[in-house]
Amino acid sequence: TVKRQTSNVKREKGLFVSFQESKESLLAAADGLGWDFQSAINKGLLEILYVPLPETLFEAQVLLIEERMKSQGYKRLAIDSISSFMFKVTDPQLFREKIYQITTIVQNAEAICLMANDSPGRRIELLASVEDNLVDGLICLYSEKVGFGRCRYIEIQKLRNTRHSLGMYPVVIERGGIQSESNKPLVAE
Repeated sequence: TVKRQTSNVKREKGLFVSFQESKESLLAAADGLGWDFQSAINKGLLEILYVPLPETLFEAQVLLIEERMKSQGYKRLAIDSISSFMFKVTDPQLFREKIYQITTIVQNAEAICLMANDSPGRRIELLASVEDNLVDGLICLYSEKVGFGRCRYIEIQKLRNTRHSLGMYPVVIERGGIQSESNKPLVAE
């Protein structure tokens, strides 16, 4: 699935909005995974928009995202991370409304969106409370410290209109992307 999504990125225009990593840092990270983002940028298939966290103003960035989606015809949007983007939002109802606002822009563009959330706890619970109606998929990445390293896992909690695997699967992050270490889940539902 990850390889299929990567091949689609090569054909469809997308916008990557980062509130944590500069364009240069993202290009270096992608290169380390074997992905040629610079070539996609040169071909007009990818735009990376970096907004430093201190400069984050939700309404201004949402308007910019909407304008870029419309004017450039982007069909893919990635936000890294939604928890950083909305770190000033503390009211649960306002959080839901802002998630709805973003998903409406994506739906109006007939696009898909990946929103990374690196803040466990409260914010993930808020997102889970609205995800059933607003998002088509919910993919969770987990990690745990084991000895001097980390073990990583992936779980597809929801992927609308698909027959996806249930359970948590061990993964490694290496050149080429995220690779499954096993076809058998650690914990099956």
